[in-house]
Amino acid sequence: MSNTPVGHDVRSAPPHPPPGKVLQGLRVRLGAWLSLRTVLTLLGVGSLLALVLILMDAAIDLADNTRAASPWLLAITALAVLGLGLWSWLRFSEQRLARSFERANPALGNRLINAVQLAGQAGATPVEQLLRDEAVELGRATAAGVQVWPMLRRGVQAAGITAGIGLGAWLLFLALGAEVWHAVLPRFTDPHGDHPPYSKLKFEVVPGRTNVLYAGQVEIRARTSGLPVDKLWLVSQSGSNTTRTLMFLAPDKSFFQTLANLREPAEYFVTDGKARSHRFPIEVRYTPRITLAEATFTFPGYTGKPPRTGKLADEPQALPEETAVSFRIASNRPLKSGTLNLTPVLGGKARQVPLAPEAQNTVVRGDFTLTEPVVFTLSVRDVQDLACAEPLQGRFNILPDERPRITVLEPGRDAVATPAISVPIKVQAQDDYGVNRVYWLRGHNRSIERPFNLKLALKPGPQSIEAGGAFELAKLGVRPGDSIEYYFEAADNYPKGPNLALSRIYRLEIISQEQFDEILRQAAARKALFEPYLQLDRWLQRLAERARSLAEKSARESDPATTSAAMKDLDEDLAQYESELAKLLASSPLFDIEKAFRNTLEQQQQQMGEAREELKSAMGGGNSRSEQLAKIAKQLSEMARKEREEVGEPAREIAVVANLLSRADTFVKLAQEQAALAKMLRRFADKTTPLTRLEELELQELADRQRKIEGALRDLMALLPELLAQVPDDPAYENLRGDVEAFIQAVKDAEIEKDLGEAGRLLANAEGKPGYETAQRAADKMDALISKCQSMSQDGQACLRFRPSMNQGLGNTLQQILAAMGAGPGRNGGGRDGYSMFANDFSLYGSNAMLAGEQAGGRGDRGRGNAPLSERVTGDARDPGLKPPAATGSVRLQPDAKFPLRYRDLVGEYFRAIAESQDQPEPKR
Repeated sequence: MSNTPVGHDVRSAPPHPPPGKVLQGLRVRLGAWLSLRTVLTLLGVGSLLALVLILMDAAIDLADNTRAASPWLLAITALAVLGLGLWSWLRFSEQRLARSFERANPALGNRLINAVQLAGQAGATPVEQLLRDEAVELGRATAAGVQVWPMLRRGVQAAGITAGIGLGAWLLFLALGAEVWHAVLPRFTDPHGDHPPYSKLKFEVVPGRTNVLYAGQVEIRARTSGLPVDKLWLVSQSGSNTTRTLMFLAPDKSFFQTLANLREPAEYFVTDGKARSHRFPIEVRYTPRITLAEATFTFPGYTGKPPRTGKLADEPQALPEETAVSFRIASNRPLKSGTLNLTPVLGGKARQVPLAPEAQNTVVRGDFTLTEPVVFTLSVRDVQDLACAEPLQGRFNILPDERPRITVLEPGRDAVATPAISVPIKVQAQDDYGVNRVYWLRGHNRSIERPFNLKLALKPGPQSIEAGGAFELAKLGVRPGDSIEYYFEAADNYPKGPNLALSRIYRLEIISQEQFDEILRQAAARKALFEPYLQLDRWLQRLAERARSLAEKSARESDPATTSAAMKDLDEDLAQYESELAKLLASSPLFDIEKAFRNTLEQQQQQMGEAREELKSAMGGGNSRSEQLAKIAKQLSEMARKEREEVGEPAREIAVVANLLSRADTFVKLAQEQAALAKMLRRFADKTTPLTRLEELELQELADRQRKIEGALRDLMALLPELLAQVPDDPAYENLRGDVEAFIQAVKDAEIEKDLGEAGRLLANAEGKPGYETAQRAADKMDALISKCQSMSQDGQACLRFRPSMNQGLGNTLQQILAAMGAGPGRNGGGRDGYSMFANDFSLYGSNAMLAGEQAGGRGDRGRGNAPLSERVTGDARDPGLKPPAATGSVRLQPDAKFPLRYRDLVGEYFRAIAESQDQPEPKR
C-alpha cells in the first residue's frame, strides 16, 4: 500500500466524520488485561498491608485509634490501586495505543497509526477517499490480529507475583499463627472493645466480672500460663482515678490483691507490665445509707423537764431512768424496715426493737423506754432487702438522781448569841429535779433531835428552794452556857427514793451580855489598831497643806474678805482637830508604844494652841497678815513632819509587821487544826461496814471543817503578797521579806491547797479512808512548814528600828498587838464558850453594841469572807472632811429583849419543849 494518502494534504478537504473506533477491539482486550493486573495488584498490596498491620499490633500493641483507622487505610490503598489502574487504561488513546503496539512490534509498520489518523479525515477526491478507506480497513484488520499479552506481560506477571506473595503469606500466617490471628482480629474488628494485646502470657482472673456492696471490698486472684512471671500488678480505674498496685504471691503460686472501700463503679485488669488480662467491671450495689438520725427524749414526769428533740449525738448520753426514747431515722433510699438492737452494759439479755417505715418510705421510726445502761445499734434495710453498711452505734447511760445540796445561808456558820436575841435561820436547797421537803432538826444541850418541816419558797422553781425560821431564844428559855446543835435534812422528789441530804451540824452557844461586850471590845482593839493616830496624822497633813495654800493666796491677792473667810474655816478645823486630839490623849492607852506617841502629841497640843492664837491675831487684820499666815503654815508643816516621823510612820510599820506576824500564827493554827482533823478521821481509815447516819453526819461536819481550813489557807496565801507589798523598802526588813517570800513559795511547792480541796471532796462524798489519807498528808506538809513561820516571827520582831526614843518606848508593843489579834498558838481555844467559838470564825448575835469604821491602811482583811465580826471598825478621831464609813458585818444588833427570868425558871425544860413545838406540828416520818 502506498504512503501517498498519508503525504497528501487533506487539511483543505472538508471534514468527514470518522467511521468509528479503529482500535476499539484492541482497547477492550487491553482493558481486560489492565483490569487483571489491577485486581492482582490490589489483592497483593491489600493482603500484605493487612498482614503488616496485624503483625505490628501483635508486636507493638497499636493504639486503639490506629487500629480504628486501619480499615480506612486499606480502603485508601485500594482506591489508590484502582485509580492507578483506571488511569493506566484511560491514558491509552488510539494514537498512543497504535504507537505503543508499533514500537512493541516493528512488523506492524505504520498501519495502525495510519488507520487511526486517516479515520478522522475525509478524502478530497473520490480516489483519495477510496484510498483512505482502504488504509483504515487495513489498520482494523491488523489490530484484530495483534497480541496484547506481550506488551503487558511484565506488569501482569509482577501483579500476579505480588498477589501470590500476599496469599502465600496469609496461608503461612494462618497455618502457623492462628493464635495470633484469633487474638489480634477482634482488636481490629472492634478497636475500642476490651481485647488484650497478643502475648504468650495468659491470665486467668477470678472473680472476673463482679459486684460489691457500697464501700465493700473484693479480692482479685490471678494465675498465669505460657510464660513465667515474677511480678503482677493490679490496675484499677474508678472515675478519673487510676491505681496500680503490686499483687502478692500466694503459696499456691497465684497472685492476689484486694480492692477495698469501693464506692463507685470500677474496672480492673492484671498486667505484668506488657501483657494484660481482660478488663473486668465491678458494679457497686448501693446499700441504704443513714443520712439523719433524730432522737426525741420524753423525760419522766417527776423531773419536770420538757421533751427534747435533736440530732443523735455521737458521745454517750446520760438520761434519767424511765426516759422514753423515740428514734426517727432517714435514709437516701426507700426503706423496707429497720432494727434497733439494745445490749445491756451491765450484762443481761439483748433485745431488738423493730423500726417501721413512715408514709415517706425513706424514714423509719421506733421507740423504747430506758431502764438500764445500754449500747444501741441502729440499722435499716431498703426495699431490695439490702442492709446499710454503716449502722449507727451509741450508748445511753442512766443519769442518777443526785441527792439534794443544802446551803445554810444564815447564820451559815456556828454562832454565839445572848439569851434575849432572835437568831434568824435561812436555808437553801437545790436538786437536779426538785426538792420535796426540808426538815430542821435541833437539840438543846444534847437533847433528842426534834424535826420540823420548813415551809418552802420556790426560787424560781422546785429545783431551788429557800426555807426560813428563827431561834426565838427568849421563848426557849436558854441561859448563858447553853448549847443548841442543829442541822437540816432535804429530800428530793425521786419516786424510787427519795434521796436525802444532810447538812453539817451547826452549834449555837449562849453567852452572857458581859461576854458579848468583851468580844466586841477585843474586836474593836484588834480592828482599830493605831487608827486614831493614823487619822490624826493624815488630818494634820491636810491642815498644813491648807495653811500653806492660804498663805500663798494671801500674798497674791488683795481681797481681805475672801482671805478672812478661809482663815475662819481653818480656825474651826484646827479647833476640831485640837478637840479630837484632847479626847485621844484622855483615853487609856492599849499598847506600850502609845506612850511615846502621846509624848509627841502632847507637845503638838501645846504648839497647836500657839498656832491658833497666832491665827486669831492674823484674823484681826493688819499689814502683817501675810507674814503671820506664812508663820502659821511653817509651824503646822513642822508639826505635821514631826508627827509623821514619830507617830504616823512607826504606827504604819508596826501595823504592817503585826499583820504579817499574825498571819504566820494563823498558819500555825491552821496546821494544828488540820492535825486535829486528821486525828479525828483516823477511825474511818479502817471502816469496812457501811456508814451509819450519825457517821455520815460526822463526815459532813468534818468535810465542812476541812473546807474551812482550805478556804482560810487560800485567803491567807492571797493576802500575804498584799501585806508584803506594804512592808517598807528598807534593809531592816529584808530578812522578814525573804522569810515571807520563801514561805509563800514553799506552800505553793507543797501543793497543800490541792490536798485540802481533795480531802474535802472525799469527805463530802463519805469516802472515809481516802479522805483520811489525804487529810493526813496535808497535815504532815503543814507541820513541816511551821519552822518557817517561827523564823518569820523572830525576824519580824527584830526588824523594827526607829529613833532611840521610839525604840525605848516600843517595849512589848508587838506582843501586845499580837495578843489583841488573837495570835499565838493555843489562845482562846480551851473552852466551849463564846470566846473559843469567836476565835474560829463564828457569827455573833447580841444587843446594845457599837460598831466602828475602817482602820486606815488596814486593807489586809477587806473583802475577805472569813472576817468573824466586821470589816469596818473606827476610832474616835474623825476628819470632818471625809465621809464616815458605813458599818457592815455579821454582828446582829437588836434592842434589849426582856424576858421574865422568874417565869423562865419556873417552867424550865418543860417550857423549852413546849416552845419548840409551838405552831410546829411534827411531820409524819
